[in-house]
Amino acid sequence: MKEAFWKRVEGMRVKEKRCSLWKVRKVSGRKIMKGFFKYRAPNNTRQENVGAGILLGSELTVYKLARVVNLPVTKTVLTRIQRESGILSIAYPGRIFTWKAAGKRIHSNIPDKIIHPERLLKALVFDIWILNIDRHGGNCVLYPKGGKYDFYLIDHGLTLAGAINFRKTRWNSAYWERVSRYNRQFLKGVRNNIKSYKQLQPYVREIQQISEKRIRDIVESTPSDYYSSKTKQQVIRLLIYRQRKMEPIIKNWLKDIGINA
Repeated sequence: MKEAFWKRVEGMRVKEKRCSLWKVRKVSGRKIMKGFFKYRAPNNTRQENVGAGILLGSELTVYKLARVVNLPVTKTVLTRIQRESGILSIAYPGRIFTWKAAGKRIHSNIPDKIIHPERLLKALVFDIWILNIDRHGGNCVLYPKGGKYDFYLIDHGLTLAGAINFRKTRWNSAYWERVSRYNRQFLKGVRNNIKSYKQLQPYVREIQQISEKRIRDIVESTPSDYYSSKTKQQVIRLLIYRQRKMEPIIKNWLKDIGINA
């Protein structure tokens, strides 16, 4: 009998202890799909469930925002697997490996090894907008394509309200104005390809062209089981505020890492 639904393959450890993570797969004829399913841990307290919901809500919200600016992100959907409700991130079907595992031959030669490498700069700008405190070599996935490598981004729980909740710092705190205060993790080799703010400016403008209505609609579409009404309003205000302040925030960051903006 053919499988036509997602099934658990194995459980995995996840650093956000309030969530549980499964490897899952779906078989349809000869086609095998793989993914990762994240849901609230069954032994959570009520307060831990709130925190877990914020992580899951942030994943969904960022997926939709990334699609607006055409960034490659793993497809992320709400679903139910084996009686558990959560979010499913669908993996690329072929051979994949992380940015961390790629090693020096790619890190030191990004323009020649990566398809449309400028998207890595766009991803960096996007991460600053969404308050990503957890971009590192383990959550950028590479796969071979046409003699080079393409990539997609995964794992966005520690962004937006997830970052605010994790750091226990208000969304409008001056702490978030300096990127170097809250995040020193970036994809290895990417910063070496930044010479000035001018390279990042097109991606700043692209984010600033997203309408407030579009932002509101995306955040409001996050299930209330994950983002409360109060959380949604905080995230909307955060995104709109940082959207307007992107230029000085990024210029200050470049200055902090020794690049003349």
